[in-house]
Amino acid sequence: MKPNNTVNSIDLSVKKIIPAAILSTSTLDATTIDSHTITAGSHSEPVLKSETEDVNNDGRLDQVVYLRTQELALTKETTQLCLAGELPDSESFTACDHIETK
Repeated sequence: MKPNNTVNSIDLSVKKIIPAAILSTSTLDATTIDSHTITAGSHSEPVLKSETEDVNNDGRLDQVVYLRTQELALTKETTQLCLAGELPDSESFTACDHIETK
């Protein structure tokens, strides 16, 4: 979820903005996903902004979206965070990653 971080730890006591990366692959160019269609968490919160960056150094640009932690409805029992959205061909997607909340 968090770029360049193997542990996706989110401190629930701090209101902040966190990044989440959608990685490009040989079959998906993540930069073509309209960021206005991307939502996160159980309440489908919209992302604040997005930018492109090669976060995993594979030579492909990825899409990094930014989320407000306090709007994601996370609890200490939450173990995953999902992003949902629409691909360029209008097909929907959901991508989840493990998180640790504290």
